[in-house]
Amino acid sequence: MSADLAIGVKVGISTGAVIAGLTSLKRSVGTLGTETQRLTERQKMLGEVLANPLRMSKMRVGELKREYDRLGHTLDKLRTKQKALATVQEKGRLLSDQRQELKGKVMGAAAWTATAVVPIKLAMDFESSMADVRKVVDFDTPEQLKAMEQEILSMTRTIPMAAEELAQIAAAGGQLGVKRHDLGNFTETVAKMSVAFDMSAEQAGESMAKLANVYHIPIKEIGRLGDAINHLSNSSPAKASHIVDTLGRVGGVAEQFGLTELQAASLSNAFISLGRSPEVAGTAINGMLTKLMTADKGGKQFQAALKSMGLNAKELKRQIATNGEQALVDFMRRIDKLPKENQMGVLVDMFGREYADDIAVLVGGIEQYEESIRKLKSTGADGLPEFAGSMDKEFAARSATTVYEL
Repeated sequence: MSADLAIGVKVGISTGAVIAGLTSLKRSVGTLGTETQRLTERQKMLGEVLANPLRMSKMRVGELKREYDRLGHTLDKLRTKQKALATVQEKGRLLSDQRQELKGKVMGAAAWTATAVVPIKLAMDFESSMADVRKVVDFDTPEQLKAMEQEILSMTRTIPMAAEELAQIAAAGGQLGVKRHDLGNFTETVAKMSVAFDMSAEQAGESMAKLANVYHIPIKEIGRLGDAINHLSNSSPAKASHIVDTLGRVGGVAEQFGLTELQAASLSNAFISLGRSPEVAGTAINGMLTKLMTADKGGKQFQAALKSMGLNAKELKRQIATNGEQALVDFMRRIDKLPKENQMGVLVDMFGREYADDIAVLVGGIEQYEESIRKLKSTGADGLPEFAGSMDKEFAARSATTVYEL
């Protein structure tokens, strides 16, 4: 077979790569055989997963079912095209004296193969998502963009997400300022969060990029926040996605108050665990922290309420400046020690009716808040925080039966 006999078989992004410009018929047949075997194994695994769907959301089951059906359709076409090329290969061996005629037949078979080896739409979706990445990330050379594409495709082998979804995470990170050299690590970490926290890829990407900016978290350390959130969620009624949502709502005010991202996570977890939605929790936390930070600006009723607790505005602000989290716990404890019949009146005088009832819930559940704080301060025998590695374990548990290559 002549060395310049080129057969281009473009396999869609959904199989994990683009195979183009193959330089021999033999290699083409071998490549199609490998693809057929790999997709057959993938379909078999999906069948096993779908036979026991209880650990997955309905949306995820639907996605996998649609992929299972697409794979069946794709495999039928692959086998037909593979058979056609194999037939041509056999003729080549028998008709070595008619190479020019054989070349025409091979190229015809190759064109047939390229018509619909795998769903073209998936490849187009990935290209569209990568176009979004190019808009917000500065790539100095085309090779850098190609390297980013290959890095994303490689992730599909260990993370149960489509290449398009991973590209959406990268685009969200780039939109919010994640640098090119950090984008791969950010995408992989957030993708794991998306799986572990049962969030959409785009939502997880936007949320974590914003949190990294607000709390000034280096991208390489964003996984630590994910571990903490997952640890809190596993030991409380709060969903991890709700904690993330609340953290995004309170970030700016919490930072001004002096709370770290982990301390803000503890406070968010407490409110969510006590039955507040992320919207209500975020509003209550922002209102409460703002009022306490500006205690010296409060009116007569506010100052009188502080005095009834044995505090004054100057002392409260000093405590907040020294240790915001501890000042907040001490403040709640002071309210909790007041006679029950006086507590709501004090809260209304300080925070108004808009926030008083929600803050009263936190006062009544102060133990829940303090337990959240302890959860993130506890260390293991190795001296590392107990929450270290929590997200990776959750990711592994959720994706154990659904990891696939796209």
